[in-house]
Amino acid sequence: MHAIFKSLEHSYSGEPNCDQVTKHFIDGLKDQLRQQHGTEDLSSAPVTVCQFIIAGFEEQDVSRPFLQSHIVFSGKITVDGNENSSSYILRWSSKQEQPYGGCWIGRAEFITHIVNHNNPSLPPISGQHHLMTLADAVDYTRFLVEFTCDFQRFAIMVPDCGRPIVSATLTPEGYQAQVID
Repeated sequence: MHAIFKSLEHSYSGEPNCDQVTKHFIDGLKDQLRQQHGTEDLSSAPVTVCQFIIAGFEEQDVSRPFLQSHIVFSGKITVDGNENSSSYILRWSSKQEQPYGGCWIGRAEFITHIVNHNNPSLPPISGQHHLMTLADAVDYTRFLVEFTCDFQRFAIMVPDCGRPIVSATLTPEGYQAQVID
């Protein structure tokens, strides 16, 4: 997948606009799936799923974050109990909900467990995204990833999360990656 995203990144020639870049990635992934499966009708192909998150800032304005979670797929998949063969789903968008929020993909059950807990004896730890500083948001993300790794370390399972963790922060001023041991 990394090679496909890098190829799509290099082939993009449009404006630096989050919506246009996202559309380029979605269309490019669909084209790749059609080529891989040798069919124009992705709904009849075997199931292949690609999830990705686009994050940035609209109009280079820190107060207007852009965060979306997307699923591009072939075949028929079930999402939230509904079968879907459309080849694309916008899973979550800060434009639809509110300008601040969080989304996650992959082995989401661990993060979902901690964020959507059902223990009334403990206070919730989510839902205050609009009050977080960028530093707090980075720390919150790090906490959720470390929780996933630590939970799997002690669970009766083969862990698929480990360290080091690479954290990245994207602001209008630039990109900064940090390795967390």
